[in-house]
Amino acid sequence: MSKSEDSVTELRVGLVGAGQSGVAYARACEKSESCRLTAVCDREPERAAGIPGTKPFRKIDQLLSSEEVDAVIVATSVSNRAEIALRALQRGFSVLVEDPVSENAALAEELASVVAKSRGKLVCGVSRPLRFAGRARKLKELAEGSFGRPHRVQWTLSNRFCPEICFAQGDDRKGESPGSLILRLRNELDLLLWLCGEPDEVNTFQCLGKHHDAEVEDEVFVHFGWEDGTTGTLVASSGEIPGIDRLEMTSDRGLIVSEAEESIRWNRCEISVEEFSRSVEDPTDRPLIWEIEIPVDSSENGLFREAAVEDFTESVRLGGKPNSGPWDDVALLRLMNRIASSASNR
Repeated sequence: MSKSEDSVTELRVGLVGAGQSGVAYARACEKSESCRLTAVCDREPERAAGIPGTKPFRKIDQLLSSEEVDAVIVATSVSNRAEIALRALQRGFSVLVEDPVSENAALAEELASVVAKSRGKLVCGVSRPLRFAGRARKLKELAEGSFGRPHRVQWTLSNRFCPEICFAQGDDRKGESPGSLILRLRNELDLLLWLCGEPDEVNTFQCLGKHHDAEVEDEVFVHFGWEDGTTGTLVASSGEIPGIDRLEMTSDRGLIVSEAEESIRWNRCEISVEEFSRSVEDPTDRPLIWEIEIPVDSSENGLFREAAVEDFTESVRLGGKPNSGPWDDVALLRLMNRIASSASNR
């Protein structure tokens, strides 16, 4: 039995990392009715001690050996969070990890392997910002429900403007130029995988230094193809003002258009397009179209950690699969590598 199964009514959570993200998780646990933060570990003792109502630890093994914890949240830097999560899983604790889990696919695969071998006894969730947003949840619900599997997806992300000074200064926080467009599309690519699955074909065309004095991709066009015939395109730019975030999806039941966090517009066909096409006798006929506006709750978009904590605790208590896990990091890193390796430059 895993540690996290010992407490059914209220999950006792240990937090590793008491920086900005860690404090946000502490607040999320405070709001939750299904878990309670009981211990905090940070290499700076004063930060761990600064979160009230918890037992502070300086070393991770001390927290994992305590009797205060059923499950663990890892909110350290990306450089070590995968290793810490792995240690906790190997000690029998279910884990919630800040996104991204790792830039190393092998580490993400190892985490996924440990969870799979536990046969449902361990949970490893990941806090992905877009998956817990109102827009993404509604699109996922539609794609798995009345709208159906998309036939075509087209996403324009020209709202990634980056001024020249970004390239001159670099980005010491991540060790990457903030103008590297593919890296800045990480969350959107993850959402595309969530909605459509991993594509079978990827072809990329990118412009290097089209809008900036730097040899970095600042305009990208990616074509995707899935085995079932679904196709998709993603167009992104870091040199346009004003930019847009516009996602279009077509299916056998019409067209969906979603712009940023505004409402989702669905031009819904009265009957299946395929059914209509096979039965109509007049080539000028068209099916009845209903224009439906679907509201999107964007009030909690900045509170994705609260949603992730609730999703994680529910998965632990009920034995379900979380919204996202390290297996999604494996797929995402694989897709990003395929985009880079298939790129034709200009």
